[in-house]
Amino acid sequence: MAEWAPRLQAHFGNAVVDKSMLTHVVPGLPAFISESILCQYLSESASKKEVLRRYQEALERYVPHGAARDAWHRRLQTDGEIAAIARYRVEVNVERSATGHTLKVPVLGINKGTVADGILEAYPRLLTTGIWGLGKLALQEDGVRLVKFHSFVVPQIDMVHYVTGRQMFTEAEWVDILTSSLCLNPRSDEPLSRLKLLRLCRLVPLVQDLVFLAEFGPPGTGKTYLYDQLATHSFVVSGAQATPAQMFYNLRERQPGLLAQWPCVVLDEIDKVSDRELSEELVNKLLKYMESGEYDRGTVQVPSTTSIVFSGNVPRRRGSNGPVFSGMAKKLQHPAFLDRLCGLVPGDEFPVLGQKHETMSTDPGFTADYFSQILLALRRRKSSIADRVRMEPGAMVRDEKAVKRVFEGLVKLVFPDGEASAQDLQKYLDLAVELRQAVIMEKYALHHETADFRTLRARIV
Repeated sequence: MAEWAPRLQAHFGNAVVDKSMLTHVVPGLPAFISESILCQYLSESASKKEVLRRYQEALERYVPHGAARDAWHRRLQTDGEIAAIARYRVEVNVERSATGHTLKVPVLGINKGTVADGILEAYPRLLTTGIWGLGKLALQEDGVRLVKFHSFVVPQIDMVHYVTGRQMFTEAEWVDILTSSLCLNPRSDEPLSRLKLLRLCRLVPLVQDLVFLAEFGPPGTGKTYLYDQLATHSFVVSGAQATPAQMFYNLRERQPGLLAQWPCVVLDEIDKVSDRELSEELVNKLLKYMESGEYDRGTVQVPSTTSIVFSGNVPRRRGSNGPVFSGMAKKLQHPAFLDRLCGLVPGDEFPVLGQKHETMSTDPGFTADYFSQILLALRRRKSSIADRVRMEPGAMVRDEKAVKRVFEGLVKLVFPDGEASAQDLQKYLDLAVELRQAVIMEKYALHHETADFRTLRARIV
């Protein structure tokens, strides 16, 4: 166990979990759900073996899978109700019914259920993308009804307690704690290594508004694992399935899109999207949004602070077979689009996640639901740290804006109180500059624009 582990557990208590237990997670079940279940059975008196036994019993009792669908339906028939951990979603079609709605639980094959009063008001995201939770389903005369619902998200966190706890650790220890919280082994690399700092870059869109990052790399390096499995405030969608209605506003159903619902949206496998599949409307609205932080569709105008990550699989080293951005659709290679990116994360530097005992953490770390709430709270905290950044002559306005956003996000993660020496801050500023410089270099490699033949430099004052 790491030297800092006892201090972390002593100060943060139930917000910390032994990450080695996550080797027992169930495929298809988000890691934050597994952690929430595990934490219910952890105590000082319970052995690890007993905790895992009770955890497995809970999975068998509450987590359905498609192959056992009929068995769950039979339990609903005989017992009159069941409790299931699954993704729940509710659809409303005013043309079909002026007041009705339809509950869908895909894993159980439920497509025409209803919801008890008060649940939709308490959990409005049921009406959009749907959410994971523990629901009690009852069989009534008019069909299946969701009568109770519990979300696996910590309702409140104490930021003063969090910031105070950070002060008990060195910078290197804290980066290791963040690494372990991502379920990655912090002891597989040296303190404050480049790899650890690059992994923090993936967290920046979760703690900072309007950060637009791209990452291309080999499959299996964890590009979307963080956003899909560990973060409760991000949404991953296949780039090929992204539409103007889904991303911005659905005019027919009068429902806001993903950019109005989630702090961070990931467009995954963006390299597989062809120009034919990519609508002009989607690209044009992305261009406007990434510049101004607002978008319109029909008569609806919406401001937003959602960050976007463009993720793709490129199984080669950067530059060996042409510019990285050449793997995207031509519409996304446009100079105006590329120039709006805050940074390009060097995906080729991340190792493929291999055996669990080599790459997964065996140390404590923050539980995923607690850590997600912390990231959201950090996002809402106002910071003036970017005022200390001075760009050298030659930088453009978009360069400065991009560098400051990424830098501020990194500082929030490592120094949540904003207190750090100029020397400590400079390495995070240099990293933010590097990510933006990568965008400039790759853009120049594609379009050979004279304005892109520039080198960025920045310093802390």
